[in-house]
Amino acid sequence: MRDQSSTNAFLTGVRMAWLSCALVVGGCGGSLNSSDAATAVVTGGTANAEDAHVHGDGGQLSMGTEAALSDAAATDAAVIRDAAMTDAFVSGTGGTGGPLDSGGTGGCGTNLDLGSGAWVEEAQLTCDGGEREPQQKLWELLFNAGSLNVTWTPFETYVDYWGSYQVTPGLLPGTGTLHLQVDGGNYVPVDIDPDGHYTICNDTLVLEDMWLGTYMSAIVPPGCGHRFRR
Repeated sequence: MRDQSSTNAFLTGVRMAWLSCALVVGGCGGSLNSSDAATAVVTGGTANAEDAHVHGDGGQLSMGTEAALSDAAATDAAVIRDAAMTDAFVSGTGGTGGPLDSGGTGGCGTNLDLGSGAWVEEAQLTCDGGEREPQQKLWELLFNAGSLNVTWTPFETYVDYWGSYQVTPGLLPGTGTLHLQVDGGNYVPVDIDPDGHYTICNDTLVLEDMWLGTYMSAIVPPGCGHRFRR
């Protein structure tokens, strides 16, 4: 087992990219004013309202020295939670739920859709904050219009288990909460944890605080997340 540096670096990079484009000169399809700074709070870290300052109307927002966004303490939950700032993080329409454009994706590419292409597992997140290589890689994770397929070793039409999924989008595009419902399968692990959080950026998907199951031939304890590529 190794530390979770690869996944932590990915997640921190995503959040820093969003802060860079969404909070500097109103990028990512939104804008800020001085009143927004008063409620700029980063959860899980050390930033607070007194650390945030906007220079001018809709200008650059800077965070004080106590706003250590790359700090390990902020890594797991570094998201902007104030509703007044939501429009700075959603699409170029300036409202929630609109289609993303190339200027509103925080440097994460234009494809922030769970259901576009098959995901292949790269790493598993352990429950003590570490990361490990899968003993048996999950070669095909498919999300398609509410339907879910999970297959460790794809062959023709074979699927290990299937079901449905529900997404609640987060404040940052490409993030949110994810709930899985297993409806059946040829092999359904007994240790599935169906609820957690997801982050997508540049064709990388991280699932946190959830577990898609342990494959039948693997001799490892259940994990607390996965990292995928497509």
